[in-house]
Amino acid sequence: MEKTNKRYSDSIASKFSTKENPDCLILKACSDIGVRRNKGRNGARYAPLAIENALKKLNHHLALDTFHSEQVSYQEEEINDYDQAIDLSAQRIAKNIASPHKACIHIGGGHDHALPLLRALDETTKQNTLIINFDAHCDTRVDDRKHSGTPFRDFDRESKNKFHLFQVGIHEFANSRDTLSKLENNSEEILFTKDIRDYKSPLDFVDKVFESCPFTINEDTNLFISIDCDALSSSVMSAVSAVNHDGIEPKLLLEWIEVLKDFPCKRKVLGIYEYNPVFEGLSQKGSRYLAGLIYKYLS
Repeated sequence: MEKTNKRYSDSIASKFSTKENPDCLILKACSDIGVRRNKGRNGARYAPLAIENALKKLNHHLALDTFHSEQVSYQEEEINDYDQAIDLSAQRIAKNIASPHKACIHIGGGHDHALPLLRALDETTKQNTLIINFDAHCDTRVDDRKHSGTPFRDFDRESKNKFHLFQVGIHEFANSRDTLSKLENNSEEILFTKDIRDYKSPLDFVDKVFESCPFTINEDTNLFISIDCDALSSSVMSAVSAVNHDGIEPKLLLEWIEVLKDFPCKRKVLGIYEYNPVFEGLSQKGSRYLAGLIYKYLS
């Protein structure tokens, strides 16, 4: 009689399948062309597989029973025609999110992949979107071409429905005056790193998000929680293009994710971007932390 591999059968890996309408859908953007267009380091294209592999090794104690992983962005396409590749990625994401899932995770690659994700949400749901972006940079760069520093400025120019962008962990010295300038069509609130200490509890942070948003946040609102890994302290996240000497503490981000996942929105997406496994140490502390963060979000 063949022995069962208990380590595998008890893990999240055993819950992955090709089943339609899985409880958890993981969308992978395996390209770093947008990062390199922004003069960042080569290698972020390996992040989706590295983070997914770390997640699969965790023991399964979640209420979610089925997982499916789908690639939606390709390095070769972005090399050949970057703008067309972004369009194709948005189409693939839209097709995958047409039916709501209990949980949806989008993993890049560069932060430029937030743009096709937002396009897909905007087109598919035709509802307002609340974006909570953890980042050292606003990624609202004023530039003549798209890259990992421009996704929210790009989306502001083309969104059909309203969005509110709440930026968390921003460093003033890491952003130009143009980058910090107001969006033309949508609203934005910036919480600089130096002001984070004013929020004594995660609930204070939630109150600020609700107070700053010009439209009502309800079950029909799309919630996009976007994490650019350079927002995090270098104590856990050194495998990024711009290592953050004064980033958000890992424990604090986990606490905030725990309250954000309970927002009243029916359609939520957690996005993770800019992790670069090429610059990771043997401990793999970055990918392990991110896998743990996803696990907490799914709990």
